[in-house]
Amino acid sequence: MRTTRLVALLLVGVAGGPPALADDEAAVESAFGRARAHMEAERWSSAVDALKRLVADNPGSRAVLDRLPAIETDLRRALFRLQAKHPEPSALFCKHAKGFIVHERRLTLDYPDGPESPDWKISDRSYDHTIPFDSDVAVEFNASTIDYKHKTTVSVWLYGMDPKSPDSPIGSYYVFPGACSEDDEYIYKASGKVVRNDVQISSKEGTRELVSKPAPGKVRIGQVQTYRVVRRGTGINVSVDGKAFLVCQDGKYSVLKVGLVGAAFSRVTLRGVVEKSWYLDRLEKRYAAEQAEWEPKGYDRSEVLPKWVLDAAPGAAEPGGPAK
Repeated sequence: MRTTRLVALLLVGVAGGPPALADDEAAVESAFGRARAHMEAERWSSAVDALKRLVADNPGSRAVLDRLPAIETDLRRALFRLQAKHPEPSALFCKHAKGFIVHERRLTLDYPDGPESPDWKISDRSYDHTIPFDSDVAVEFNASTIDYKHKTTVSVWLYGMDPKSPDSPIGSYYVFPGACSEDDEYIYKASGKVVRNDVQISSKEGTRELVSKPAPGKVRIGQVQTYRVVRRGTGINVSVDGKAFLVCQDGKYSVLKVGLVGAAFSRVTLRGVVEKSWYLDRLEKRYAAEQAEWEPKGYDRSEVLPKWVLDAAPGAAEPGGPAK
C-alpha cells in the first residue's frame, strides 16, 4: 500500500515538472512585458523597479538568464534616462531655437537676420527650412512684397511631407499675399491667393486654388510689412501687419515644412509642433551619445543585480548574446 502511494506521488511530481517550467517562462515574459510598457511610456523609475523586481523575484530562473542581455540593456537605458535632463533646445535643434515645450513638442525658432544655413536650404531666392511640423505651424517675417532688385515677389510654401520620407514633398500649399506694381522696369498685378499643389498628379490636374475669404488686411507695395502665415488643424490664415488678409480651409497635408521665396527677409520666426517621429529619432540619437559617455561610471552591475545573477553570469551580458 505504501509502495503504491509512493509511486503515485513520484508520478505526480514528474508530471508537474514541465508545467512548472512553462509557468516560469510565461511569468518572466509577462513581467518583462510590463517593464517594457513602462519604458515605452517613459516611466523610467517604474521601469527600473520592474526590471529589478523581475530578476530578484525569480532566483535561479533559466528564463531570466536567457533574457539577461535584453534585461541589462533596458536597465542601462532606464537608469540613464532616469537621471538625464532633456537637452536644451539649442543643443537638440539649432542655435536659433528659443523655446521648446517638451510635452507639446512646441518649438520656437527666431532668425533676426533672416534665413541662414544650415537650418535653411538656400538656393537663389528660395529658402526651405529643414524641420517638419505636425499640422500646427506659424511663420512670421518682415519683408517688402516685391523685391525690385531681383524682380521677385514674396511667397510662402508649406510643403506636405511623408514622415517616412522626410526629404521628398508629396504636395504643398502655395501662399501668395498678392502684389500690384507698374513702373518702367517691372509690371506685375496679382491678387492674394492660396493654392494647393499635389505633386504626384500632373500639374494641370494637381493644382487647385483654395476658396479664400479676403479680409481687411492690405499689402502696400514697396513697404516692409509683417506677414504671418498660420496653419492650424485644417485652417490656413494669412495676416498683414496684424490684420487678417486671407482665410481658407484644407486638410490634405498635415506634416509640413516651411519655405520662403523671393525677398530680403529682415526677420523670420517659426512656431509650431515638431513632427513626432522626426523629434523622437533626433532625441534618441542625442540620448544614445550621452548614454555611451555615462555608462562606464554610471552603471555598476554589482549594485543593480542580485548576487544569484552575478554568480550565474559574472560577465556583463551583451545585447543579442548569452550572459557570460
